[in-house]
Parts: sequence; structure tokens; C-alpha cells
Amino acid sequence: MIVPLGSPAPNYWGGERPGANLFGNSLVALDYKTGQYRWHFQTVHHDIWDIDMSAAPGLVVVTRDGRTIPALATVGKGGYMFILDRTNG
Repeated sequence: MIVPLGSPAPNYWGGERPGANLFGNSLVALDYKTGQYRWHFQTVHHDIWDIDMSAAPGLVVVTRDGRTIPALATVGKGGYMFILDRTNG
């Protein structure tokens, strides 16, 4: 299961949330049977510009070097497209 997470509040000011804000603006993969954490990918580190992801990722299949890879594709507000392997991010 993939959980897309937005920016920690409040936007535009990060002084009240010190640290890496590790799971803010991230895709977090959980085992759907147990709820256990599997991996995460943070698209924006310590976001103060409100450029989080605006939608959940789509499921796609990518062929690379003759291998078929189950993947996720998402585009954030910053215009970057992220394509991640579903198995390990």
C-alpha cells in the first residue's frame, strides 16, 4: 500500500517543525497485511514553499534493459516527475 503524505503544517514557515520532517511530502510504502513500514521516498525536504504532491501516484509498468519493473509515477507541484520501483522505492 502506498500512502502519499503532504506538507507538515503550517506552510511557508518551517521554524516550528525543526529536523528533517522525514515523512512530509513523501510516498510511504506499507505492507497492506501488517501495516509495517517498507520504504519511503521524500520528494521535497523540509518544504517551506508548498510544493508537495498534488495527487496520489499512478501505477505503471516500466521496461528497462529488457526487465519489466512494476513502478509508481507521480508529478509534484514543482513539475518534477518521479518514477519509483514499487518494490523498494
